[in-house]
Amino acid sequence: MKKGLLFFAVAALISTSVFSSGVSAKSAQPYKIEKVQASDGQTANVYYFESEKDAQLFQKKKYSKATTLENQQQLSEEKNASLMYGYTYTGYHGNIQHFFKEKKVNNHSDAPVKGVKFDFSEQRSTKTSASVSADFPKVFKAQVGLEYTSTHTYTISIPVDIPAKHYGQVLTYNNTDVYKFKHPVYGGFNVYYPTESDGYDVYIVKIRN
Repeated sequence: MKKGLLFFAVAALISTSVFSSGVSAKSAQPYKIEKVQASDGQTANVYYFESEKDAQLFQKKKYSKATTLENQQQLSEEKNASLMYGYTYTGYHGNIQHFFKEKKVNNHSDAPVKGVKFDFSEQRSTKTSASVSADFPKVFKAQVGLEYTSTHTYTISIPVDIPAKHYGQVLTYNNTDVYKFKHPVYGGFNVYYPTESDGYDVYIVKIRN
């Protein structure tokens, strides 16, 4: 393979970096689905797409619960809540895919590249969608029954075969518990609580000139 034809990119995933806002969430399906096995034995789907637009449409729908809550987070963070008292626990929202990370490799050559390693070592810790005071961890433990600080490290290596004139993209995520609180002044906010359950998806997408 000619030098310079294989490019490796890494991105910390915010909703706008992968779930493009320039496409609608209409139906878009892969033309082929295969399986891949990572270093820890965990298997996942490999989705094949003819175009980047179709891949983005599929991702937008697949991760829609995550992006909805990310949008809520962005709205909450606009509120300058440096001190918060009078918290009210409004309930358990559910478990969603969160703490996304993305890596992408472009293969512009005329030959396939076998076994490209996508290596991740990600530390995921409790976070909130708004600033909270030093008292909040005590409130969280009293209401939810868990220690506020939870840290989980996800380390994995995923081998991916990338066809000629395609890019390979891997998204990892944590299956995160979400708890909802509110404050009489600053409104509602989310607590994203990482679990020991992680996953990943692989996308193979044709590169258009």
